[in-house]
Amino acid sequence: MRNLSVRDFSSPIWLLCFVMGVCVLVLLFSPSMLGQAPTANAPMRQATLDVVNVGEDSPPGRLTGFGPPEPATDGGFWGGATGDFYRVVWFPDDEPSAIVQLKIPPHSVAQKIEITYLNGISGCFGSPLGDTFQAYISNTSDPAVWVFVGTVLWDPSACTLGEQERAVVLYIQRSANEFDVGLGGGSTGKDLFVKIVSSAGLANQPWASFNVFGQVGIHSAKLIGVTRKCRDETASIPRD
Repeated sequence: MRNLSVRDFSSPIWLLCFVMGVCVLVLLFSPSMLGQAPTANAPMRQATLDVVNVGEDSPPGRLTGFGPPEPATDGGFWGGATGDFYRVVWFPDDEPSAIVQLKIPPHSVAQKIEITYLNGISGCFGSPLGDTFQAYISNTSDPAVWVFVGTVLWDPSACTLGEQERAVVLYIQRSANEFDVGLGGGSTGKDLFVKIVSSAGLANQPWASFNVFGQVGIHSAKLIGVTRKCRDETASIPRD
């Protein structure tokens, strides 16, 4: 009978154990087991896909329903801003909403919208909701149903600290993985319309100086996402 010791390299049992051990080591030290994604499948870096400067109406023709540029038109403090910096969503003899047209480039996926706005003093003088607003999105400017994205609440600290420019990021699709698909631009690009609605306007609660300045000043809207090369994303806005 053969003595099957570890020194007997010709033993079939030893060779089988050796091969199995090597396989286990390869698996344990593979990139996926170490928490590293293969280079070919690494997620793309986030980027700014589009920006509209609402105050300056730049690029031109992307705004619907906003007031004139402020403080260039009516003066006032506006948090220290000058020139064509803000445009209000709600003003006299107008609906309490306005629309910004953003563009999703081809082969990209939109994930977030950043809106810069004025946290003003309207809530300190007769308008309980102040500069609170809601945001909605659609692929057309006049859809049957707008998709709700989020609510931005007025901060009463403006009554003591004064007016301030603020920025808020709203997620098109909430996900634990920031690189999950939000809204794809396809192979030719796609429009994304953002509707901003004044809560005070819906409640018909204007502030004391509404007839002069209006309410809910917006500075800009930015679209943030990822670019995907050689891939046609045809995702649509999620419906409830």
